[in-house]
This record gives sequence, C-alpha cells and structure tokens, in this order.
Amino acid sequence: MQFVELEQGSVAWKEYRSNHIGASDAPHIMGVGYKTAYQLWRLKMGLDEQKDSPAMARGRALEAEALEAYNVLTGREHRPVVVQHSEHSWMSASLDGLSECGQYAVEVKNVKREYHEMARRATVPTMYWWQCQHQLEVTGLQHMNYWSYDATSGTGVAVLVERDDDAIEQMLALERSFMDCLENLTPPVLGDRDYRDLSNHELFAHCSDRYASLLAQQKDIESELVALKQEMISIAEGPAVCGNVKLIKSFRKGSVKYNQIPALEGVNLDQYRGKSTEIYSVRVS
Repeated sequence: MQFVELEQGSVAWKEYRSNHIGASDAPHIMGVGYKTAYQLWRLKMGLDEQKDSPAMARGRALEAEALEAYNVLTGREHRPVVVQHSEHSWMSASLDGLSECGQYAVEVKNVKREYHEMARRATVPTMYWWQCQHQLEVTGLQHMNYWSYDATSGTGVAVLVERDDDAIEQMLALERSFMDCLENLTPPVLGDRDYRDLSNHELFAHCSDRYASLLAQQKDIESELVALKQEMISIAEGPAVCGNVKLIKSFRKGSVKYNQIPALEGVNLDQYRGKSTEIYSVRVS
C-alpha cells in the first residue's frame, strides 16, 4: 500500500480518479452498481459528466459526522486517505478512514433505511461489499469495517468484512480488462442496460421519428379525452348514457402500503418475487 498525497474532493483528486480504478468503481465493473461498466468508461473518458444525486450529496455532507461517531465507538482515530496498490499502480482507494497504525480501515455509509436494516442483520449490500473487497486488496488488509450510520439517532452499526481472495481474483481480472479499455480508448462490451447509438441507422431512425410523432398526437388526444370526461362527470353527477357512450361509476381499492406493515419491517421482499420477464418500453425526451 502506498499513500498518495491528495485531498479527497479536490480537482487533482478528481483528475487522479479519472485514470485509476477506485473502490467506488468496483461495483460498476462487477455488474452490481447503479452504473454499467460502459457508463463508467464514458465518465472516465470525459464523454459524460458525473451527476450527483441528493443521496450522494447527503452522504458526503454527513461523512465527517459519521466518521467521528465511529472513532468514538472504536476509541481509535481514523482519517480519510488516498492509497494506491503497491503492485498495480492503476488500482487506488479513497478510504473514508484508516487508523494511524494502518491496520484498521472503515467504509462509511449514510444509506437508506433498507440498507441500514441489512447492516443490523450483519449483512453488507452487494455493491458495498465489492467496494470493501477492492479496498482490502489495495491495502493488503485481511478485514475492515463497514459502518452504516443513522444521522437521525447519531448512532451506527459496524459490520466486519473479511477478505475473500477468490472474489478478489475475479474482480482483478475484470478491473484489468476495464483498465485496458481505458488505455486503448476502446469501450467495454455493452450490456442490457447500455444504449446502442443507432442515429445513423436509416430504418431505426424512421421508426423512432414516427413513434415520437404519434406519441405527441396521442398525448394531445389523451389530454382532450380527460377534459371531455371531466365535463361529462360534472354534467351527469352520476352514471349516465348517451347513445353508445356510457359514463360508469365504480370504486377502486386503495393500494397496500407494504412499508407500513410492522411485520414486514426489515424483510427483503425481493425473495418473494416471481421470475423476471424481458420487456421493452420506449421513452421520448
């Protein structure tokens, strides 16, 4: 592990991250992040801009507070540092906290309630688990803590993450491949969440233009239908008929608010979902 004298969040740090693979990149490269490997490649190549979500901004704002709470809990002082792999110079990690002795590392998260409940059950979300594995490889440590912080109560949950050498070997292979794509200016293979640019495909362009045109007409028609329906309701004040048009009155049950059922608190409902099916939808911006 080599220390890199960079202030996290600085312009120099952002430039450094653009040509290195950091811990936060690992989940995307492993296919479990909110970005695809191709989207990450475009960001690092400067083709797209990183857009912060409110959750990301909130997490950064609370990071110092969360780390201080962790320091108090452990009785050790941890500070943010940037480190680089001693063998693979392209591999880095911006650690949220590393002890002065260099033996204790922590990944700080201010996450949504679902993820915090997972931490209470000593479980780390998959994308953050890969992030920790990357950090363990860069630092050479055998384990580290994942710290899930609850700003409302000012308390957190620490989950020990052990090094998984088999997983790290798999991760290194994919990260090396991704690094080759950066160095060779060649995009990674597109996945199901990536978009092929077919602007120059004559038939696809014709279909998409026609679809957008018909959709605009549909929206105008639907808007008029809604207005006419409301006018009919205000006139009839109940069920009515006129020729072959009926105004029907019925009642729809309210939706079940599963997140308000006490017995389901902390339960991962995904395990009860049926098999996923492939569907296509079209969005016009």
